[in-house]
Amino acid sequence: MRSTIRELFTIEFWTAALDYFRDFGPVMPIALTFLESFLPMLPLVGIVALNIAAYGTLLGFIYTWIGASLGGIASFLLFRKVLKGWFLRIAERRPNIARARKWVEGISTPALFLMIIMPFTPISLVNFAFGVSDYPTKKYLVTLCTAKVFMLMMLVMISRSVIRAFTEPLFIFVSLVLIAVGIYLSKSVMKRNNWVKE
Repeated sequence: MRSTIRELFTIEFWTAALDYFRDFGPVMPIALTFLESFLPMLPLVGIVALNIAAYGTLLGFIYTWIGASLGGIASFLLFRKVLKGWFLRIAERRPNIARARKWVEGISTPALFLMIIMPFTPISLVNFAFGVSDYPTKKYLVTLCTAKVFMLMMLVMISRSVIRAFTEPLFIFVSLVLIAVGIYLSKSVMKRNNWVKE
C-alpha cells in the first residue's frame, strides 16, 4: 500500500498515465469535458490541465472546446426540449419562480457572455436557467460556444501554471497565498457593499 502511494508522486507514474490517456485519441478529452456540462462537481481546471499535458496546448484546447461546446449544447437542449414544460407547470403556481424566469429572459447578450466566461460559473445551472426560459435558442448557443473560447483560454493559462507547479514547489506556495489574499479581498468588498451578510 505504501509503495503504491509513493508511486503517485513519481514522474514515471504520471508519464505512464498520460501515455495511457493519449491512447484513446480525442475521444477521452472530449468526453470528459462533455460530462462536465452535466456534472458540475468535475473539476474543469483539472480536466483542461490533463488535456494540455496529454495533447499539448493547441490540441488540448481544441478538444476541450469541442467537448465543452457539445456538452453545453446538449445540456441546454435537454432542459429546453424535455424539462421546460414540466418546469412551466411549477412556475405557474410560484410567482417568485416566474419572476426569476422573466429576469433570465431579459439578460443581455454581453451579460450572458460575461456570465459564461467566468471559469467557475456552474454552467449546468446556467444551461438549466436559460433552457427553461424563452430565451432565443440560437442566440444562447452562439453566445455559449463563443464565450467558451475565451473562458478556456483563461483556463489554459491557469492549467499551464498548474503543470509548472509540479516542477517548482515555490510556485504552489505563492499561488496559494495569492488565492487566499484574493478571496479575503473579495469578501471584504462584498461585505462593505452589503452584498453578503456578516
